[in-house]
Amino acid sequence: MSIDLKGGAGNVEQRSPAGVRVHYPSSFAGGYGFRLRLYEGDDIKAVFGFQHISVHPRSLHIEEDKNKAVLDDWQTSILISRKFNKINPYAGLKFSRTDYIHWQEDNRKRKMSDLTESVGIIIGIDVSLNSAAWLNLEGQFLDSRAMAASLNFSF
Repeated sequence: MSIDLKGGAGNVEQRSPAGVRVHYPSSFAGGYGFRLRLYEGDDIKAVFGFQHISVHPRSLHIEEDKNKAVLDDWQTSILISRKFNKINPYAGLKFSRTDYIHWQEDNRKRKMSDLTESVGIIIGIDVSLNSAAWLNLEGQFLDSRAMAASLNFSF
């Protein structure tokens, strides 16, 4: 089992019911999750994962009202990997749901995404640096376009 913790910055762009485009400035984005090994053979592994990523941009005043936006992404994934010496490529499917939460003053509304658009592909690679550290490169496609790189340590 591994625990995922992520921190960074993100922004949100929204179109109001009147058609006005609102761009919230970047601020805190973070996430957490876990991965469980379902199967391990000689060089093949299967992993189940759950992650929650949340983007909290800074508030804006639109006309006289304070507006705030939060984007929540809930993900589960199934990945299969095959190890080749120090290189471990993997691929799998991601299932996700994104919620958009909007506050106008104290009035809060949550809008859930259309679940039919929630399947994506994950392709990545881990490169072993030593027995306790590795570099990870990962891309997500179909339902989102995302790339990530990380330096990971096992302790």
